[in-house]
Amino acid sequence: MSINEQTLGKTRFDKNSMVSSLSAKQVAALIAALKGTSEIHWTDGENWWELSNQGAAAVLLKMDEYQGRIGTQGALMRKGPKGEEQVLPPLPVPEVLAAPLEKALSRDRLLQTQQAQALRKSLAKTLDKDDACPALTDPEATGYGQNAVSVIRLSASKLLASTLCWSGAYNNGHGYWVVDNSVAFNPILVTTLGSDFNDRTISATHKGRGLGDCWSSDEWTWDGRQFVHTESSSTGMCRLLAPGGAWSLPEIVTKVRQVAR
Repeated sequence: MSINEQTLGKTRFDKNSMVSSLSAKQVAALIAALKGTSEIHWTDGENWWELSNQGAAAVLLKMDEYQGRIGTQGALMRKGPKGEEQVLPPLPVPEVLAAPLEKALSRDRLLQTQQAQALRKSLAKTLDKDDACPALTDPEATGYGQNAVSVIRLSASKLLASTLCWSGAYNNGHGYWVVDNSVAFNPILVTTLGSDFNDRTISATHKGRGLGDCWSSDEWTWDGRQFVHTESSSTGMCRLLAPGGAWSLPEIVTKVRQVAR
């Protein structure tokens, strides 16, 4: 079976992103093809791809079963006459309130100067073998900005401490900790994979390989007490399908709403 614009209408194909938008008719034809065992080819008139259907029917059937759609008019694999009154409703998206940050205080700089060594030792104690951060655990580590730790005030009693933990060929990771506004620090590790902190959110974005055809993304949002894991997704396996990945596969989805100061 060949799915192309001659048989199913024109496909909007962006040659830069390698992404195409499918019409409802094209989606229906694709699902029908995935149910069978014939070879599936996809073309835009100039390019030609082969689409594997191995395991697709089993996955689609499992989706129908989990959602209670088998035998209903909206089933993907086993349609039937039943309505969808008993189909599982979509789960509500959790809402996280992003709390405003407090203004920096003059004494915050002490954590980066007079108390820097004590803070570093305290942060290092939170790490295990899976949390790579040689900038804190290896006294001979080089290339990490002299192991500097930065701090940002979060609230009257909490600060965010961060340092570059590791660096690779095309990715690097910063460690982020919530620490107390006291000499005890009591650090709580958020992640050692961070890329940036901006607008109340720690983000982590990494290439799966240098070609940039596969990515992962995570976000943690400050809610006034802690950082909540509010987003996690990936673009799937590194298969050189499209620059930046062919799609986004979410694992954690939330609605983040910022609270005004």
